[in-house]
Amino acid sequence: MRQIPLKIKTLRYVADQGVVSVEDVMKHFEEYSTVDAVRMAMSRLGIEHQPYGGIRYGIWFIADRKLFDQLREYYPGLQRYKVRGESVIRKVPHSFGINYLRTMLEQSDKIKVVEWWSEEFIRSLPVYKRDGLTAHKVPDAIFWRQRKDKTRQKFFLEYERSLKSPVRYGRIFQFYAKRHDVGNRNVIYICETEQIRDKLVRIEQELVKGGKLKATDLYFNFITLEEFNRAYAQDKKESRS
Repeated sequence: MRQIPLKIKTLRYVADQGVVSVEDVMKHFEEYSTVDAVRMAMSRLGIEHQPYGGIRYGIWFIADRKLFDQLREYYPGLQRYKVRGESVIRKVPHSFGINYLRTMLEQSDKIKVVEWWSEEFIRSLPVYKRDGLTAHKVPDAIFWRQRKDKTRQKFFLEYERSLKSPVRYGRIFQFYAKRHDVGNRNVIYICETEQIRDKLVRIEQELVKGGKLKATDLYFNFITLEEFNRAYAQDKKESRS
């Protein structure tokens, strides 16, 4: 199997996540020794960056479609991601949250993640490969964990920094409930606050009472970010400065 250089892994990560910080990349790839090494690597790759708030070294995203050609040299069959420009930049706070969740899950010793499909990756797929996921409903991520018996379990990940309307949640919850690959609470909603989590729980309960969902505790697992952090905190690995 062809060995993939760190710079190509980094490029793939940026393509997957849409927009990243130097700190995101530093935390995700333990091979990097300093933030300066990350910054230089991304600069040499030609990844676009610009100032954003007080974030050290700003935000980074792919603005040159030619960079995707480099990825396909190492990932045969990989679809061409879309250059989203300002639409990616508008999602910075949410994207940074997803970057954090991905790193926590993939580095945790509590779970073995063997495959990760980001929103950007899913949107790069032709419609017939999305298994019913349309442009109107794409999760923040799909990932698979490996069980002890080596089989794989699929999860849908949603990160809620703020609340949508109850009507919209009703449509989303029913969308998931109709899927053949949803069950045993494998749709995980990670909520920024307890208030958001409690609101989603109430919406699910109302949908069940109204006959629009079969039951509670069947499709969804609503947890706060604090609960997530406790569940997947590292025992064996220490965070780096």
